[in-house]
Amino acid sequence: MSTLIREIDPSNRARWENLEIEVATVDSFQGRECDVVLYSTVRSNPEGSIGFLRDYRRVNVALSRARSLLVIVGDHNTMRYAATGMDENPFSKVLEHIRAYPAECEIIAAELG
Repeated sequence: MSTLIREIDPSNRARWENLEIEVATVDSFQGRECDVVLYSTVRSNPEGSIGFLRDYRRVNVALSRARSLLVIVGDHNTMRYAATGMDENPFSKVLEHIRAYPAECEIIAAELG
């Protein structure tokens, strides 16, 4: 995803002259904010392994940097079923929150083929 964002067609950039695009890691974004944040969970596997995404501190930083809009891109099933207990998987709570507030949040499924 970061490569796609970095390679946005320069001819289209002129239409968004006030748009600043930055690609960064969660760790490098500590203490900063942006109007819009696209957050990629970067995990998709049948084992439901989410690795460092189990760290609540990193999830907190990732999900609290957007001023106006947060878009989470990832494998819904990997994030939802990564662990059996809510305490082990912060993303199960995130998905629960999204479902509880349909007026402000939504899940959009995309079929990749």
